[in-house]
Amino acid sequence: MGKIYNFGLVINTSKKKGFIQLYFNGQLATLIDPNTQLKTQKLAGNFFPGRADPKFGLYDGENFQLCDSYIYDVVIGTKLADIAGVVGIKA
Repeated sequence: MGKIYNFGLVINTSKKKGFIQLYFNGQLATLIDPNTQLKTQKLAGNFFPGRADPKFGLYDGENFQLCDSYIYDVVIGTKLADIAGVVGIKA
């Protein structure tokens, strides 16, 4: 409660060379590949298999009763520099 977190997603939608990267509070996060269990900062995969309208929100399925968090400053770009200011990184 009362904290602000910054997230940035870099998504390459190539079917053959696609990947995703996550920035958390200005730092590139380390992820665990679900297939190999290896740690990586660039998770390979197909991250755009079809139509997907961007959706932003907080979800808790059937337990959702109250949302006291907000998502703001959503920036979508085609270069890392496009999101650098919001995410808190140097591009």
